[in-house]
Amino acid sequence: MRQRTLQGRRVTLERLTGMYAFEHYKLVNDPRILKYTTLPQPYKIEDSKRFIAGAMRKKTEFVWGIFVEGILIGVISLKNINCIYKSAELGFLLGTPYWSKGYMTESVGVVLNFATEYNFNIYLKIIKRNHRSIRLAKRLGIRELYDEKITFKGKSFIQTVFIYDRCA
Repeated sequence: MRQRTLQGRRVTLERLTGMYAFEHYKLVNDPRILKYTTLPQPYKIEDSKRFIAGAMRKKTEFVWGIFVEGILIGVISLKNINCIYKSAELGFLLGTPYWSKGYMTESVGVVLNFATEYNFNIYLKIIKRNHRSIRLAKRLGIRELYDEKITFKGKSFIQTVFIYDRCA
């Protein structure tokens, strides 16, 4: 499996590169987004550069920028890709000006189709209070499995684990 550009009806998913570090930083550094993540707070431009550089190096991670008419509006990724067990974890983030416009629903659908081409099962971990992402997962037929407590940098969260099973 290799990362390639993916096309939806309105979105283009392209490999995220360092040239988009500032745009990524501007999207992520929003308290309405950070409250649903385990990202460092405050989020700095150096964090964006480190995230993108790390994603470009890793062989077990695909990170796409979500573009609409050439503008970076979000990020979607498959990480912890395991070719033996045919599984990967889906993660996504969308800039607040683009919420409730269907862009993430379309982007997740495109990535699920890509993963299905390779017979991969996809799982997601969504912080319990992120109702928008939970609704999106359920709308796309991604099954809720269980809740788990996580601790990250001294903060505890409840997250819900979902699975998109290609055989379901």
